[in-house]
Amino acid sequence: MIPAQKFFRIIAKAKIQYIFIFSCFIQLPMLFFNISEADSFRFSQTTLEVKQFMTSGFDPRTPLPIFGNHSYIPFEFPLFQGIAASLGKILGLSPIVATRLTALLFFQISCFLLFKISKIYFSPHVAKIAVILFEFTPFGLRFAHSPLIEFAPIALMLFSLYIFTRIEEINLLFLKISGYFLALLAFDFSYLSKVTTGIALTPLILLPVFRKEGNAIKSIRRLNQFLFVAACLVTGSVLTYRWNLYADKAKSLNPLSAYLISTTPQMKAWNIGSVHDRFSLKSIETIFMQYMGPISGGILVVLFLFIFALRKNEVRVFILVLIFTIFFPIILFFNLYKNHEYYVSAIYPVIILLNAVGIVALAEFLNPLRVKRIVSVFLILYFIFSTDTRYGINYWSDILSHSKPPSLAAALAKNVPQGEMIMYLGCDWNPEIPYYVDRPTLMVPDWNIKPLDSDLSLVRYVFFCNIVKEQQDQKIKKYFKDKTRVERLNADLFKVG
Repeated sequence: MIPAQKFFRIIAKAKIQYIFIFSCFIQLPMLFFNISEADSFRFSQTTLEVKQFMTSGFDPRTPLPIFGNHSYIPFEFPLFQGIAASLGKILGLSPIVATRLTALLFFQISCFLLFKISKIYFSPHVAKIAVILFEFTPFGLRFAHSPLIEFAPIALMLFSLYIFTRIEEINLLFLKISGYFLALLAFDFSYLSKVTTGIALTPLILLPVFRKEGNAIKSIRRLNQFLFVAACLVTGSVLTYRWNLYADKAKSLNPLSAYLISTTPQMKAWNIGSVHDRFSLKSIETIFMQYMGPISGGILVVLFLFIFALRKNEVRVFILVLIFTIFFPIILFFNLYKNHEYYVSAIYPVIILLNAVGIVALAEFLNPLRVKRIVSVFLILYFIFSTDTRYGINYWSDILSHSKPPSLAAALAKNVPQGEMIMYLGCDWNPEIPYYVDRPTLMVPDWNIKPLDSDLSLVRYVFFCNIVKEQQDQKIKKYFKDKTRVERLNADLFKVG
């Protein structure tokens, strides 16, 4: 037997737990990375929230101390952040490591649940291939350890689906009712943890409804299933609505965070986008080729495998649900998917599962031998890694050549004493630099909104990002007309007061 054949046979026979262990071994060093990556804006936001919970205790208003006092920015119920903070305090970890470790745990839980669900709806072969793809695509390797909340609501939704799927196997009425309650609770917390992810994966809850049942008490089972689906949709919608009311009230305490209230025109436009956006070829190419590239090589590969998967009549309806689940959230939240690659995480397990089903169908079409399936997996992975520009080897190299913290963060920490408030202008509301500087912060984005006077009175230093020297004096006068003294410390840093 040639070495290549022997290698593929070993992979084909490998136990699933070894795949998980090997994946965690690869991810372990990445838990100690800093937050200065391509998504540093969102990484630092999540990590800063965890840091606040570790130092000041859990607060559902989600304090993000970048807008001075009363800086509460609750977009979602901070379940992930609370878990990460608790884990960090128990294990004595830094906020960054605690956030990355919690993200990795939810990633692995999601993978395990996808494995169990794949075995039920498809086959053990599909389930094993789904795990390999989930763990080792460039997207999985990069985002498994990323300090983001994305895989928490994914794990909750997959857990809800798994319990809902297995519930009819329970005979005891009390356990059956408990199972429905547990599945409903997980569904609702998925919505609360991140509603856009919860909505994205909601079509999956229909999978049990399409499973073939025996004739015995079939109508009762169907009634129970439809009642559960209805309960999920109603409670998820009501709880999300109530949470948004609470969150918007917390944001309204500060004029800057009030700009981010969910019902404002700018936030509606940001979440939904326009009809014109949905017909932009550039945006479509970005989502379906560039962002899906690290997962499958692009939507064309998904559709190719989808065609082979449809050849299996017994799972055809499940395949149609999966393909609908891929397109549904992108059409609904087009602007979010266009602007943030990590939003594709919501449909990552669905794309992976569809790829796995297609690979098994393709391998069986070519040759029914088990090794052919594993060879097909490696061919797909090779294709994904070898694609160009935004993904493939270049995508993976972002991890291997990890960025260092911005040098100006160290310079700011050196020039500004502990406890002194820094006002950031021209930096949007990206918390990356404030996170490293670790000083009281007042960020003023270009929203034409004046901060609270009580916060401005505490400012002793002003730092400019990407604002030319000629405009800096004008900005200083705009916010500090009554200051008697303004001292330039360097090209972008001023001392006022």
